[in-house]
Amino acid sequence: MTFIMVTHEIKEALVLGDRIALLRDGKIEQVGEPDQFFSSPATPYVAEFFGVNNVFKARFEGDKALVGDVTITLKAPPKAREGFVVIRPDDIVISKIPVSSSARNQFRVEVTSLRDLGLYVEVKARVGSVEFCVYITRYALRELDLKKGERVFLSFKAMAVETIWR
Repeated sequence: MTFIMVTHEIKEALVLGDRIALLRDGKIEQVGEPDQFFSSPATPYVAEFFGVNNVFKARFEGDKALVGDVTITLKAPPKAREGFVVIRPDDIVISKIPVSSSARNQFRVEVTSLRDLGLYVEVKARVGSVEFCVYITRYALRELDLKKGERVFLSFKAMAVETIWR
């Protein structure tokens, strides 16, 4: 049986819907299965609507995205020269020392803010002109003993970076 449900509650749509359409100003921004809105947002609006805070305007050169004065390695070259990069806050790792891993993006950053949001802690960290938002557990915050103004390392895989260039 097929039915259409209209809601303003994201959680409700994700739990009940097999397919979702996100409307903005009466126009469809994206249609698809719920996980597609997180893994492959069609527009910056969709990414931000679903809680992805790391949406940056970028210029693409091969498998690199130039975001301000920061270069981010991508999983593959996009089919356009300009667009946006999207990185989910929970796909980013923070560490006190450089991490030896397959993560192709690693930056020395300065912690600019820490905000306890109950189930997790939102950490904002800046490298050059770019401020990243990272979600970590409260346990990780205690273990890392992060402080505002501290210099740490931020890393994420090229596979974690989505590009929007439509």
